[in-house]
Amino acid sequence: CCMEYPCKSSLQAYWYPEVDTDAETIVCQYGKEYPLFMLEKATSHLYETKAGCYDDWWMDPPTTSSTTTTTVPVTVAPIPALDKYWFPDVHGVGNKCILDNTYDDFMARPNYRSDYLFSTKKKCCAKYLCDDMIAAPPAPTSTTTTTTPATTTTTTTPATTTTTTTPATTTSSTVPVTVAP
Repeated sequence: CCMEYPCKSSLQAYWYPEVDTDAETIVCQYGKEYPLFMLEKATSHLYETKAGCYDDWWMDPPTTSSTTTTTVPVTVAPIPALDKYWFPDVHGVGNKCILDNTYDDFMARPNYRSDYLFSTKKKCCAKYLCDDMIAAPPAPTSTTTTTTPATTTTTTTPATTTTTTTPATTTSSTVPVTVAP
């Protein structure tokens, strides 16, 4: 413990959120008994003031009487529902965009919102190349070209000579080819 984190005895006392899973509440406690991971996320878990803790965790401070300093558990206020947007499914297989309000929290942050949340599937897939929106390549084809050379025929009979010239011709045809997978 002391190699990675400071020992409890050397920690500074802070206000921190503590979950009471039985009562489904969060209370802000003061002391050095906070979980050590909170040191890594100090700006959202450790507070100089009681009000800072309650404000960040969407709670009203508990009511206390003038004769006691005991903290009363407070039920956490529900988080408002998120708006639905098209966003890349970064946890699924393949490239796809989905319409829902279950996007990762970071996607809604101001610096990321325009890169991850979209009003239409077309806009989302334009950025993330959805598998179902990519056009299939054209089918392979085979082209056959036949060229017939020009010919000249001369027929001579007594008193007349007739010359007939047939021009050269080229014929092309394109046929779809089936390619085995």
